[in-house]
Amino acid sequence: MRPCKPSGWILNAITIVAILALPASFLASKFLPDNPFLGGFLLGLGSSLLAFRLALAIYRRWRPDKARQMEIEQNDERSQLVRGKAGQQSFLATLLLLLALIIALLLMGLRAAAMLAVAALFLHALIFLAAARYYDRKM
Repeated sequence: MRPCKPSGWILNAITIVAILALPASFLASKFLPDNPFLGGFLLGLGSSLLAFRLALAIYRRWRPDKARQMEIEQNDERSQLVRGKAGQQSFLATLLLLLALIIALLLMGLRAAAMLAVAALFLHALIFLAAARYYDRKM
């Protein structure tokens, strides 16, 4: 199975994050000189995201036939079923990992971190319920 093509809003979000990360790296290195990690991290993040976006645009421009074939394969029913099954399994694995993390944090006595993990677990469940409702109405 070929990798799925990111939708337009995802590519726009990647571009916006990249464009915002580059000036943020300059500001971080200027106003936080004692923390060089943050400026370097933001510079690397912005540069790599812009390189990804540029490579994808070049690929689509030079190989429109391949890009179209990937889009057809992405919308194939079998590919959608495989991605749905894989998403369900990763959802269950994420839930189990979050539960294990909560138990481990509680055993270490880190109540604040455990509460953050519980909040992430509830957010995960809310997103699942919202997506299930959306797709139930859509299909």
